[in-house]
Amino acid sequence: MLESEIEEHNVAIDDKEFAKVKSASREFLLLQKAECFLLRKFVKARDAYDIHQLRSRGAALVETLKGHLSDTLSSHEIETEDIVKRIEWIDDKPCRTELQPLLPPAVFDGLAEDGCKRLRDALSDLYRDWL
Repeated sequence: MLESEIEEHNVAIDDKEFAKVKSASREFLLLQKAECFLLRKFVKARDAYDIHQLRSRGAALVETLKGHLSDTLSSHEIETEDIVKRIEWIDDKPCRTELQPLLPPAVFDGLAEDGCKRLRDALSDLYRDWL
């Protein structure tokens, strides 16, 4: 964990007491998901969905985290073609299999109406520096 990516939040215990809770930043979670999407033996639509959700909430990779992702890509010899193939794999079938049981129908139907293109777009945007 990078110390710069730890955030502290006040969380209400009750009406009068608060606790300070530390958590990873959304940006660090995005880095972790970006690595998972590329490093898993089998591509997971759930990783693509989590990346889409983080991106839609404003998470982006700052230069430091881009450097970490670049190091991961280099150390695992992941090339542009590998990233493109994984992104292309995210279509209706894996989305339906993995995400339909997890998501509310309205959310899933919104993703499925265009064959999960929004997920592929979020992935392409995230990895654009390496494509």
